[in-house]
Amino acid sequence: MAQSSSLLSPIIRRGVHDYLQEFVHYHLHEMNRSAVKHKREIASHLQKLRQAAGDWPLQPMPTTLTKKDPKAPPTWKQRVVSPSPTLVYLLQHDFINIADIVSST
Repeated sequence: MAQSSSLLSPIIRRGVHDYLQEFVHYHLHEMNRSAVKHKREIASHLQKLRQAAGDWPLQPMPTTLTKKDPKAPPTWKQRVVSPSPTLVYLLQHDFINIADIVSST
């Protein structure tokens, strides 16, 4: 069991990191773009969350919110690291705050 754990842990870490970065690069971008388009107050919260959680080593984080360009999808460096407990807490806390803002409007 210990041998399989050491073999699977890098694969699981890479999967978690890739899933989180895909969420930050694609889904948060679309949510933020929609919030800016409809002039909702959660847009600044989504932008801050995207800045904090995203890995932007290959290109700077885009500052303008444009439509997705299918020819040039965002890229990030694949790493064999799991998100830190601080990052997980930040994501959880910010999404709870965003949910409270949305439910109160």
